[in-house]
Amino acid sequence: MSTTFVPFTLTLRAPAVLTGLDGDPDSARSLEHIPGSVIRGAVARALGDPGTDPERLERFRELVLSGQVRYLDANPVSAGRRALPVPLSWRREKHGDTVHDLAAGDPEEGEPWETEPMVPLAVPFVTLGAADCREVPVARSAAIHHQRSRRMGRPIEDEGALFVYESLDAGQVFRGLIAVEGRDQNDIGARIAAVQKATGDTLLLGRSRRAGYGGQAALEWGAPRDRELDGRAGLVAADVSPGETFRLFAVSDVIARTPDTGALDPLAVEDLLRADGPLAGRAEVVGRHWGFRAVGGFNRKWGLELPQALALRAGSVLLLRAQKPIPIGGLLALESAGGGERRTEGFGRIAFFGAPQEHPVVLPAVAGERPAKPNKVPEEVREMEARLVREALRRRVLEVAADRARGADRKRLPSPSLLARLRAPLRAGPPGLAALETWLGDSDDALRSKARHALDGARIAAWDGGRAPLRAWLQETLRMEAEELATRLGFDRLAQRNHLVEPASALGLLTSEEMLETARWRLIDQVLALAALEARTSRAGQEEAGDGG
Repeated sequence: MSTTFVPFTLTLRAPAVLTGLDGDPDSARSLEHIPGSVIRGAVARALGDPGTDPERLERFRELVLSGQVRYLDANPVSAGRRALPVPLSWRREKHGDTVHDLAAGDPEEGEPWETEPMVPLAVPFVTLGAADCREVPVARSAAIHHQRSRRMGRPIEDEGALFVYESLDAGQVFRGLIAVEGRDQNDIGARIAAVQKATGDTLLLGRSRRAGYGGQAALEWGAPRDRELDGRAGLVAADVSPGETFRLFAVSDVIARTPDTGALDPLAVEDLLRADGPLAGRAEVVGRHWGFRAVGGFNRKWGLELPQALALRAGSVLLLRAQKPIPIGGLLALESAGGGERRTEGFGRIAFFGAPQEHPVVLPAVAGERPAKPNKVPEEVREMEARLVREALRRRVLEVAADRARGADRKRLPSPSLLARLRAPLRAGPPGLAALETWLGDSDDALRSKARHALDGARIAAWDGGRAPLRAWLQETLRMEAEELATRLGFDRLAQRNHLVEPASALGLLTSEEMLETARWRLIDQVLALAALEARTSRAGQEEAGDGG
């Protein structure tokens, strides 16, 4: 049996909703690529229900069920190349542009993150193996929809939920492959022709295809070749000598099964090195940089979910060292076959790259490749998002204020009357912060020395742990820069959890001068109010103890 890989290119002419398992019940979060299972489903839909026709049943089994045709993931295209997932061993310096490949580190010199904070790359794909490796972003947008009753024609109590669809933006280009097996080239050519005839020149992808989604992807076929990642720099292209290091790279998610127990276990990918095959007893694992994700699916024909499994995440890297000579033919055969379960749907794709570079050069994305997001967000949705963000910020400020007051020293708090006096200028809203700052200072318009001493003697939970004088904490919060205040209140997390359009729009609302000053004013006012409550509670307890004595 031989295998031929045929690339295909999909150009989205409409948004495509391709959901994963993450998100919440009221949203559909799209993946950043087009899974092979979606392509396989589109082919099955194009072939139609075979019914009881023996010829159509045989053709359906051959192209969809047998595994003789495998449908590989379609990843975004940059500069004419199919991008690959970012290797999980790559990290960028948090305060710089240098990229480190942790698989190339020297254990005797220590890990690079011990001296420099590291963060993952901000994009999901890169043109790995190209002469100029570049970042490849993926454009996604979210749209708000309102469920309505089919009978009443409008939202009602039981049928009126808001939900969000996140989709891949139209205009983007993705490239995948089909891997076709056969006894000879005539056999393979017949199967390729059958798939191309069934699909035509347009594919509908994902969910809600009758509601403006579905991708309406224009389909183009490329020239067949013998290797999935043909022509890429860095691929192992010759026999591997003893002592030489190389990498096993997960091109797609891998669903592995432990051979001894039959249980699904993503760590069982290492059994590829022990099972009968080109790597058995010839290589050892000397480094692991991997991640895991839950994968599942939905069979529309059956109307049932597919079993979920924990898979080795695409981009995972195993650093290998050859113990014996490894012929290139064996590695190519292992690449071609893949490993693990559900290989017909594009899972289990692996590739072998040479030794890693300590500092891979990753260039920014090609200018103009990422399409501009369409500005189709209704003004009503913007207003809803603003209300949602304001309410989330109000709750967050209350939580932070409660933490500050809860950490106060009750016995050293000033009198409730002094704390109420400090709140007096805050009745005017954020403009009252300037008057409060003057009162806390040392000018002629400041509070009397006795009141300032009382505030200096009071202790409240400090921002960085421990306790701080109440007066100093108030002055620090009043003078705190906008960026630091946003960090203290966790604006990034608030934007991620409470956006309707996208996190960037919610973050823009939060970091506006109006909302920042409102948050500062509300935080200080709530801390003073809760501190006064703590002081009254403490004094009441002391009076009860005195009466009891």
